[in-house]
Amino acid sequence: MNTLAKGLSAVVLLFVIGYAFNFYKRYPADRFCSNVSSTDTEQSIIQRAKQEGRHFLPSSNSSSSVLVFNQVAPAWRYACVIEFSEGKVSGKRVIAAD
Repeated sequence: MNTLAKGLSAVVLLFVIGYAFNFYKRYPADRFCSNVSSTDTEQSIIQRAKQEGRHFLPSSNSSSSVLVFNQVAPAWRYACVIEFSEGKVSGKRVIAAD
């Protein structure tokens, strides 16, 4: 195998490893979001986050959303953002939280 092929193989391998690691780190936030139903309340979401040992930020007076993080560490953090309207879930999505 020549030098160019080895170099290209190394670059491709790095991209694949980076993508796989990113997917691995995002999975807990994806899983938490997928288990949120439209009938959940803010308190039930917070209780579930506590039971799973997840770090979370409850809504403040100015916002009506809860962020549930995949981890506390400052790198490769993802959060499930759950938005509420009239006490019920109105939307949910996973965001990069770094």
